[in-house]
Amino acid sequence: MTKPDESDETGWIAAAKTGDQGASHSLVSHYAEALLRAGLALCHDRQMAEDIAQETFIEAWRYIERFDRGRSQFSTWLYGILRNRFLKALRFRQRHQAEPFIEPKSQLESIRTLNPACSVETKDSAQQIW
Repeated sequence: MTKPDESDETGWIAAAKTGDQGASHSLVSHYAEALLRAGLALCHDRQMAEDIAQETFIEAWRYIERFDRGRSQFSTWLYGILRNRFLKALRFRQRHQAEPFIEPKSQLESIRTLNPACSVETKDSAQQIW
């Protein structure tokens, strides 16, 4: 990624803050590949990296007026958003992971363990079914 002329980037950011879609497009065009590579380095999953990069740009445009060049470079600000979006996605996946599929026979074993009163006859007929 070649760094744009600082005055170009400053102009794009100032214009994006006023809602100029052309300036926003210029910033996306310039940083999209770098954000995608950074996302891939974090998660090693192309689809997730693309989603995170897209969410990064959406969040950046939502809060572009908060960007302060005196505090950081624009790329640093974007990478911070990317990192936070990745961590949020990771926490979401961990919380909402589907329960692993349990084989029916394994389910029967679990039921038997929980219910010791299960008769031998029921156990034997259940094994024949599975």
